[in-house]
Amino acid sequence: MSFLEKIHNFFDYQIVCPVSYGPFHIFSLLIIASLTYAICRAFKNSSEATERRIALIFWIIILSLEVYKQLNYSISFEDGKFVWDYRWYVFPFQFCSSPLYLLPFVAFLPSGKV
Repeated sequence: MSFLEKIHNFFDYQIVCPVSYGPFHIFSLLIIASLTYAICRAFKNSSEATERRIALIFWIIILSLEVYKQLNYSISFEDGKFVWDYRWYVFPFQFCSSPLYLLPFVAFLPSGKV
């Protein structure tokens, strides 16, 4: 087993597809709402530079997770060889990926444009 195959096997995580509007989605929505509320309260009186820095940090986190997702779904090992098989159902242009495309505008456009 090669080093890259060991890394892939370590990070390869298969999940069971959650039911629409099931406990997973409700719990995730509650966590996101709670974190959003806490961040808004903590940075209520912050400067625009701080808000842009927060948007940039969250964009980097979301982008990293999206790259991980794409690699995890696309790369596999068969007979000790890398196999790249892109799964189009994980294509990133979906509603849940919209912050991935909006946050760079918030972080980098001049003041008053967003």
